[in-house]
Amino acid sequence: MNKTTLIKDDTGEVRAENKEVVLKLNHTLKFRTGIYPYSIVTSVFSPVGSAGRERFAPVKISFSAQEWCGHVYQMITPTMEAFRSEIHSYFSTEGDAITTTRTEPLTLYEDALFIQLRELDGPFEGGGDWSGYVVPSLWSSRRHHTPLEPVPATITRSDGERDGTPVTRFVLAYGNFTRTMEVETAPEHRILGWTTSEGEQAALLRTTRLPYWRLNGNDDVDYLKELGF
Repeated sequence: MNKTTLIKDDTGEVRAENKEVVLKLNHTLKFRTGIYPYSIVTSVFSPVGSAGRERFAPVKISFSAQEWCGHVYQMITPTMEAFRSEIHSYFSTEGDAITTTRTEPLTLYEDALFIQLRELDGPFEGGGDWSGYVVPSLWSSRRHHTPLEPVPATITRSDGERDGTPVTRFVLAYGNFTRTMEVETAPEHRILGWTTSEGEQAALLRTTRLPYWRLNGNDDVDYLKELGF
C-alpha cells in the first residue's frame, strides 16, 4: 500500500520508503429482504508494521452497499486522535460528505477486531480484559442508521473449546450489543466462529490458500469446490 494515498501499489513504482505492507480483510454479505437483493463488502487494511500506531491498527476501512434503491460507499481513515470519513450516498440527507470525528487514544474499530483478536503479534491487551472506546462496524452504523462515532466498550476473554479445539473466547460489549468471537488458541489463530446478540451466527467450515486475484477465469470455478461451494 502507498502510505500517502492508502491505495494498493499495483505498478511497483512506489518508492520503498513510501510502501506499507498490510494485512487485508474482506467481509462480504449477500442476502435478500423481501424481493430486495443486498450486497455488502467491508475491507479492512491493517499494517503489519506499526505505521505510527500499534501493530495491526487499521489505517483504512472501506465499505460499500448495493441494493435496488442505490449505492453507498464510505471510507474511514483512522489516526491516533480522529478518523476521517468520506461518504457517497444516494440518500439526500447524506449525499457526498467528508467529516472528521475525534477519538480517544487507542480507540478500537469493530471491523478491525477480526484481525487484532487473532493475536498474530502476541496476546491482545497483554492477555487480559480491555475497556475503552470502540467505533462500531460500518455495516452496523448503516443498518441501524446511527452516526458513526466511538462508544464505551469492553472486551473480556476466557478459555474454552469449540468442537474439541481449544479457543480463546472474546466478548465485545457496547450498549445493548455483544459479539462473541472464538479464536483457535494454536497457530494459525483462525476465527472459528462468532455470534452476536442480534442473532447473527457464523462458523468456519473449511479453509484453503489460493492466489484468488488470479483465479478470475471461467475455468477457475472448480476451485470453489475446495471451499465446499
